[in-house]
Amino acid sequence: MPPKQTPYFLFCNEARESAREEFAKQGVPNPTGAAVAKVLGERWKNLSEEEKTHYKNKAGEIAAELLRIEAENAENNDDNDEEGREEDEKSTHLPLARVKRIMRLDRSVRLIHLDTLKLVAKTTELFIEHLIEKSEGFCRAKKRKTVMYSDIEHTVAHDERLI
Repeated sequence: MPPKQTPYFLFCNEARESAREEFAKQGVPNPTGAAVAKVLGERWKNLSEEEKTHYKNKAGEIAAELLRIEAENAENNDDNDEEGREEDEKSTHLPLARVKRIMRLDRSVRLIHLDTLKLVAKTTELFIEHLIEKSEGFCRAKKRKTVMYSDIEHTVAHDERLI
């Protein structure tokens, strides 16, 4: 959503070009933003209340329109947002903050996009799931119910994809 339009900003948007032209007439072809802002501030102070009311009304109309659009979008997206949030929360069982902390241990990693973080977390989960399923087979072969480190070690040693 665009930022709120204040009456002053609306005035500045309309008067900025004329302020720049005024500088050009004075022989300053490229005035700084601060110099233009100073002139616009002085012009705003010199406006009558009637003139300011015009910009206040215009800002009110824009705010009302933005609220209407926001409410419309909220109605359309309510169902999708709830489903999307539930799906995101269920998409991974690993805590994303911890996965991110582990990824940041690599000094070459500076920024981690949320999609990348979720992908790495989900991939890690799938890897662990595969490893445990294979290890469970060795565990059952030894007639035990608990997967031990030796079962995982045996899986890694005998699975070509994990070597």
